[in-house]
Amino acid sequence: MLLIGVENFIFVNNNEEKYVSIKDVPNLFNEDDLYTQIESFSILDLDADGENEIILYIIASSNDMGGLLILHQIDNNIYGYKTNYREITLLKEDSTFFYSDPTGIKENGIAIINSFSENGYSINKIAYTTNTNNSNTYTINNKSVSEEEFNLILNEQNSKKDVDWYKFAESLNYEM
Repeated sequence: MLLIGVENFIFVNNNEEKYVSIKDVPNLFNEDDLYTQIESFSILDLDADGENEIILYIIASSNDMGGLLILHQIDNNIYGYKTNYREITLLKEDSTFFYSDPTGIKENGIAIINSFSENGYSINKIAYTTNTNNSNTYTINNKSVSEEEFNLILNEQNSKKDVDWYKFAESLNYEM
């Protein structure tokens, strides 16, 4: 019932919480863009706790103000966590994803969500590259590796199946 606005959820942003409905989601991403909307959704166990999360894919007319809203249940409450369009991309069926820093220049790589809390979520960086003073370093499982080793894991990640996305419509009746 949450996806059609019957229930509210707790939106967590910068350690602040507020109750919102699914109809409020576009404004959470860009209140000045009337064309921001929920494009699609997916259902996946992101933190391997045996319970599925609902992931909403948000688009904006400028194509850079969207992102994801992850809905996760803790006890009897549903929490919503916003990501920008660079934080989680190309989500895979095994819950891994690509990420980058806000600029897309300093760090990017592959990660997975470790856990959720009332305040947010934590991620485990599986493999990443950092750019410092125009020099790249490569890391896999907290160990320095060569660019070739890093590219192998990138190719493996790219070959994984993407999660299925379903067109969002307010008339849908899905539950967690």
